Amino acid sequence: MDAQPGIQALALENGQVLQLGLDQHRGLGRLLVEEAERDAGDMMGVAVVTSDKAFMANRSLFAKNGYAIVAESDKDQLLAKQFSDGPPPSINDWQAELEKYEDLTIVYSKQCPWIARFMQEIKPILEEKELKISIREIENAAQAQKAPSLYGAFNLIHNRKLPADRYISTTRFLNILKKELGA
Repeated sequence: MDAQPGIQALALENGQVLQLGLDQHRGLGRLLVEEAERDAGDMMGVAVVTSDKAFMANRSLFAKNGYAIVAESDKDQLLAKQFSDGPPPSINDWQAELEKYEDLTIVYSKQCPWIARFMQEIKPILEEKELKISIREIENAAQAQKAPSLYGAFNLIHNRKLPADRYISTTRFLNILKKELGA
């Protein structure tokens, strides 16, 4: 099936086209969760970070599939579905990690193509404004677990604060620079 013009779509390996907004409520999220659980094999269970903010799944899909909230932080939640006895997963002390950053810093991973694009788009802005900024790429799970926020894919930090902990546009970046640095 071809996507309708003007509709965002996702093509699957099997040739099926999912049209965002039109293919909702067909059980596709449940199928993805079940596949993740199969991939977990003989592990103790599956954990997922959800959020009430943008760019992340919310908890409802996982709650419907037997996941329970094991920890919360602001508008983010850690949910888990355990397959065997053992300690539940936990959230690392990301606030303590945040305290380590005094200067303007971006901590990011290439997990999301929007973030990778953003990192390219800000290069001319940083050059034009002659900003000294520390940029640190998260390259492995151990580094991600020490991210300065629960959402480890993107963090914009200034003076131990987190002005942005999700992907942002260059316009939002400029607004943050103006507010935080007067730049």
